Amino acid sequence: MVPKWIVRHRYLFKAHQYLYGVIVERLQVEKGWEDMKKIDILNNLPKNSEHWEYESVIEYTIKHPDALDEYHSRIPKYYSRAHGIMNDEDLDAVIYGRKIIEAA
Repeated sequence: MVPKWIVRHRYLFKAHQYLYGVIVERLQVEKGWEDMKKIDILNNLPKNSEHWEYESVIEYTIKHPDALDEYHSRIPKYYSRAHGIMNDEDLDAVIYGRKIIEAA
């Protein structure tokens, strides 16, 4: 069991984050748009429906499945940036009231 106060209530991984953080960056390089801001590229993507972000993510990922692997490798960085990551020693201190030394 994990104390509720150390559990994240909102996940950081979202379709928007994947689209903005990985896909738009890749489009900058693929299309030669390095001089454009990411927000401008995002704002100029086709918005054919209410769920255009999901559709864009699915379409791009089908064509470029390695993009999802790249996103998964970046997730720990996103958590760290949000100041919400605990290392093992901190977690031991919270759960056991002290740091646990490995027994070998």
